[in-house]
Amino acid sequence: MKEELEKIFQSADVSEDGKISIKELGPAMEAVGVKLRADDVNKTIEAYEREGSGDLNVGEFTKLMSDIMSLNSAYEKAYEVFKDFDGDNDGIITREEIKSACEKNGSKMSEQELAELIDGTLIRVDK
Repeated sequence: MKEELEKIFQSADVSEDGKISIKELGPAMEAVGVKLRADDVNKTIEAYEREGSGDLNVGEFTKLMSDIMSLNSAYEKAYEVFKDFDGDNDGIITREEIKSACEKNGSKMSEQELAELIDGTLIRVDK
């Protein structure tokens, strides 16, 4: 994985100075399927750049890409779970779909337990 990221870094470093500038980061991200607005490119460099140069070195770039891949993996897993609950694929999980998914996984719930689960989840999400 690290070698692949270093190759991406080298191809993105069009100036061949060992750093990825703001102008180079956008196309590098697009090459791996991540589209960023110009202000997001600036924020990304600010978040990962540690040497004060305003550019990313290979280590900083590798850390950034590793974090993006981890987030993408977590998103994909969460999306799969969401799809399991969203029985009619309308993008909304209803009370009945939650009940059905729980029953399918062997968890029989009373109406009160279901209400407590939903209410507790909504409270945590709203915070």
